Amino acid sequence: MGGKLKDSMMELDGPLQDMTGLDDFHEAAWVHKRNGTYYLSYADNERRGNRLKYATSESPLGPWKYQGVFLETTGSGTNHGSVVEYKGEWYAFYHNCDLSGMGNLRSICFDKLYYNADGAIQKVKQTTGLEAGKRKIEITADWTDRTQFSGKGVKPEGKNVLWYRKSAKVWEEALPLGNGKLGAMVFGGVADERIQLNENTVWDGYPLDPNNPEGRKTLPEVQRLLFESKNNEAVKLAEQTMMGIPKGVRSYQSLGELWFDTPQLKAENYVRSLDLSTAVATTTYTSDGVTYTREYFASAVDNVIIVRITADKKRKISTSLTLRRAQQAECNTIPSDPGSLLLSGRIATKD
Repeated sequence: MGGKLKDSMMELDGPLQDMTGLDDFHEAAWVHKRNGTYYLSYADNERRGNRLKYATSESPLGPWKYQGVFLETTGSGTNHGSVVEYKGEWYAFYHNCDLSGMGNLRSICFDKLYYNADGAIQKVKQTTGLEAGKRKIEITADWTDRTQFSGKGVKPEGKNVLWYRKSAKVWEEALPLGNGKLGAMVFGGVADERIQLNENTVWDGYPLDPNNPEGRKTLPEVQRLLFESKNNEAVKLAEQTMMGIPKGVRSYQSLGELWFDTPQLKAENYVRSLDLSTAVATTTYTSDGVTYTREYFASAVDNVIIVRITADKKRKISTSLTLRRAQQAECNTIPSDPGSLLLSGRIATKD
């Protein structure tokens, strides 16, 4: 039922009226107005979990005309929603239980709400966070992959294999690859993959050759001291005769990061691994009946880091990519090659 309030907002200005014209109303009514039309949204009685339906009217008290479902069940037992305009954009707020995994222990969620030209509400596309490429965040050791994991991944074949059933959440959990010049830390994300990139010339200061050609002459003596457990003497001799010229270690900087996003928000039987025998990192999972595999490798011969993405069904691979860097840098497409990305910037120079 609904009614008009007096100016005090504490008393009814007339009798309550039945809200007619609704379909399968349960609870959680919410009214908003857009372009002269009133919209009443509410939770229904769907057995698998409330859906959000809506009806429209020329009056805030109806009569109402039922229009349909604009938000499907979210997994939580009950779902109370609202619709809000903010800076010219419309948003739907609702509940789910993804964080708790318990039907009635809910969290607040929101997604953009879109209308057709005739005023009909488009069905809300439920998301679990911003795509990595759209996140306006600083690059840190922490990482969030929007994917929900289920099932049990099987240990890959091989004796020297590191393997995990979830993507990395922090830098220390990522899998390392490199060829001596290029390096990568692979997080193994599904919806949001992150690959931190290194290049051996990206140091603070001007380019220099850190090699000491005379150092090899002292190597046998350093080895002899180590084998005789004279570690302190070995370290002292190595520092005196084998260190690069000029001596001292400059501040190393990360080259940048490759982030890419996919539509797969659920992953079954996920496994990420690093085969120490072949130096190949692999991420594999199944989503909506399609099995995806990513293989990562750092080639010394070609001096490149390669990511190969495959699926066991045709036309199922979709991804967007961006390059990011903590320090000032820009990522743009190359006009002569629209299929390529170029990260450009400048390293601070300090002598």
